Amino acid sequence: MPFNGLLAYELNSQIASLLWTFMQWVFEHRHSALVTFSGDVIPPGENAIIIANHVSYSDFYLINGLALRKGMLPYCRWFAKSSLKWQLPIFGMSMYLIGMVMVTRDWLRDSRLIRSAFHHLKTPLGTGKRVWLVMFLEGTRKTDTKLLESQKFCESRGKPLLKHVLAPRTKGFVAAVQELRGTHVTHVYDLTLAYHGPKGFGHASTLTTVHALRRLTPPYLYHLHVRRWALSDLPKSNDQLTAWAERVWLEKDQTLEGLKNEWIDWDGLVGQGSLTDSNSGAYGVYRDSIW
Repeated sequence: MPFNGLLAYELNSQIASLLWTFMQWVFEHRHSALVTFSGDVIPPGENAIIIANHVSYSDFYLINGLALRKGMLPYCRWFAKSSLKWQLPIFGMSMYLIGMVMVTRDWLRDSRLIRSAFHHLKTPLGTGKRVWLVMFLEGTRKTDTKLLESQKFCESRGKPLLKHVLAPRTKGFVAAVQELRGTHVTHVYDLTLAYHGPKGFGHASTLTTVHALRRLTPPYLYHLHVRRWALSDLPKSNDQLTAWAERVWLEKDQTLEGLKNEWIDWDGLVGQGSLTDSNSGAYGVYRDSIW
């Protein structure tokens, strides 16, 4: 019997989804984490590239929570280092088997490696595989030290200083857009992940606190703001895509500044904070309890 790659992908996705759904249930139901959402309407089942700021271990719960509500949790795929297949013999190999995008440190220097990284998502030709391809453009979690380093870098390049996010590393995003343009992956979502904890704005629950606290909300507050674009509407050249991503990151920083000044109202109203233009800020706030 010939190997059916699409069927294997679907089976592996559903098996992985059992674990991810259970983890989400523990986070939102057992530990009472209340997540609020806002922004553009995301239709169920849409294939997309997902870009997000990276703050904490809790980021995965916010992204997976949105994916679960949109029927795409089984199909979340993340960029991962290829070496993890051997460094983490069981977990790392399972990431490979379910179709995570496994890349080497220098993959962006070789066009062959770029094509290889996305090839399995585009097959079979004409249909491809259902996917939310998730990317943290900052490349690492934000810390006070890394934020200061990022601000110094921006200052040296004459770029706007960012208060709440690190400067984006755009090469991987540009490669993903160019490789997936014209395929079944039709949209780009920008997710702004925001937290408010006992130590104030921007302090998220850690791996330890997520599992140690019986009730996460309060004291921790979680919010996810969504923006959505058709991939076909994005700029065509690499330089223009880089500028587009940097502009999105600046607007993300402005959104976070607004949330810092005035957090989401619990009655579903929105704190706009110090918005600088109409394209930033949380709008259309809602809560979507599934348990």
